[in-house]
Amino acid sequence: MTKLNLRGQVFSFETIISIILVLILIVNVNFSINKNYTDLIIIQQENDLIKIWSYNNTNTDELITDAKKFFNYFKIEVNGKIIFDNLNELNGKNCVTREEEINDLFFQFKKIKLNVCY
Repeated sequence: MTKLNLRGQVFSFETIISIILVLILIVNVNFSINKNYTDLIIIQQENDLIKIWSYNNTNTDELITDAKKFFNYFKIEVNGKIIFDNLNELNGKNCVTREEEINDLFFQFKKIKLNVCY
């Protein structure tokens, strides 16, 4: 009778366990085939608008007209006061909110909250 090489058996057993673990990880990871970057695009547009609003010291009418150029359904609050809201028309399926405190030309702080739904 020949003696089996135990090192080879231990190595192959560890290899099989490693392969099984890797396969389990691959199966459990959710791969999204259809990537949707809508949230990212809306967040970038919100950030751009708030930057422009902070630099230009815009009034409430300009806030509304600028936001209408980019978004269909949105709500704008300035210092807690709602100046525009048409979100009830959509029933808010997916929403992205951005809130920022900006300083105007007269060193008055404004808290602008922009909520966009799509």
